[in-house]
Amino acid sequence: MKKKPKSTPLTRLKSDLDYWVPQLRLQNWNISVRHEQWDKDKGFGDNQIDPNNEHSTITLYDPSTIPVEVQGVRDLEVTLVHELLHIRLVYLSPNSNKTKKKWATEIAIETIAQSLVANRRGIKLEALK
Repeated sequence: MKKKPKSTPLTRLKSDLDYWVPQLRLQNWNISVRHEQWDKDKGFGDNQIDPNNEHSTITLYDPSTIPVEVQGVRDLEVTLVHELLHIRLVYLSPNSNKTKKKWATEIAIETIAQSLVANRRGIKLEALK
């Protein structure tokens, strides 16, 4: 009997990426994902998007390295979907980091990401941590 390989954060991220890219119709994009320790003043993830070349580099921060006082859902799949939604909505997102509109967009994207992941897992939103 073959042993199933142990799942690591990187193998889970690859599997989640393989699931979500077609779900969000992003197959034409070149998307790479990195998993790193949290850096001061960062959120749960970051996304460098080049819409002209349809390229994105997503950085997901290891939830165990994020200080407790940073509020939010510490689920890598939710953060991945959040960053993928930024790609899907890149032409609709405001350009300024200082507008109320940007925060409204961030809240909407996070709500959608959490809903999609909870739906995929068959759980209630409250169960996401």
